[in-house]
Amino acid sequence: MKKNYQETMLYRNWLNLSTHLLWCYDHKVHIDSIDALKKSYSEFNNNAAWLVRSGWARVEHNNKVYHAGPGQWIIVKPTLRIQTFEANSHILSVAFDARWPDGSRWLDEGLSVVFDADECPELEEKAIPMTKVVSSIDPSLWDLRRHQVSFRQFLELEKYLNDWFITLIDVLETKGVKPTGHFGIDERVSQALRLLNAKPIGEALDQQQLASNVGLSLIHLTRLFQNDIGLTPKAYFENIRIEHACQRLHVKGERIKDVAIELGFSYISNFSNWFHKQTNLSPREYIAKYQNSDHHKYK
Repeated sequence: MKKNYQETMLYRNWLNLSTHLLWCYDHKVHIDSIDALKKSYSEFNNNAAWLVRSGWARVEHNNKVYHAGPGQWIIVKPTLRIQTFEANSHILSVAFDARWPDGSRWLDEGLSVVFDADECPELEEKAIPMTKVVSSIDPSLWDLRRHQVSFRQFLELEKYLNDWFITLIDVLETKGVKPTGHFGIDERVSQALRLLNAKPIGEALDQQQLASNVGLSLIHLTRLFQNDIGLTPKAYFENIRIEHACQRLHVKGERIKDVAIELGFSYISNFSNWFHKQTNLSPREYIAKYQNSDHHKYK
């Protein structure tokens, strides 16, 4: 079932929408003038919004090019993309993830878009408090989920992000972009999803126990899960694990051994075989392909 954000449904169904801030900064992108002319593929699939204060930013995907200069926002489509920045461009960047349990994006269709910041000054105003909180945690961080934060900081970021979302969707609607998603999920599937999303990624998945926890047989849960999500519970959990592994391996200096241990593998060879099965690349090949450029950090 597909809806837009203005339609109403049960509050508990809206709880299936997962939104969180990944990072938020307001500073220069430090790239030398030669590297700034290079294009790089990004494996990140999160949403991003950039306000160019100086310099320029360019995004290419689906055979289209989007260019933003000083005083312009570019709201980026969450897809494989080529992105380029002018050397030392000053960017206000808000990176976030917003998706439904089946993986469909809350903000996707109609993106990317570029518009003048003057059209909606509140979008910048409401982003500034987020940059201050994130900077107080760690000015160099690229993924909040891996950092220790206090309960107060968490609540502040949730408040600021939701305030910013309200402004963002209002301005996007004027550009013909409306948040959507496929939902209307069985409550027992929603319960299983919450358990899977909260499960430590290094622990083995006991599908029988998962089914028991939601009051279903494994056959019944798998059938409902495939109907609502398009995956089995095991495949869904494996997607969480491989996405985490890819994000970790994007970080320069990250050791394959540490990622393998975090995911519960005792031997690197077992991790490498699993990773290759999921991505068709070995961990070393993945690192060589996606760590060669600094651009992937600037989303």
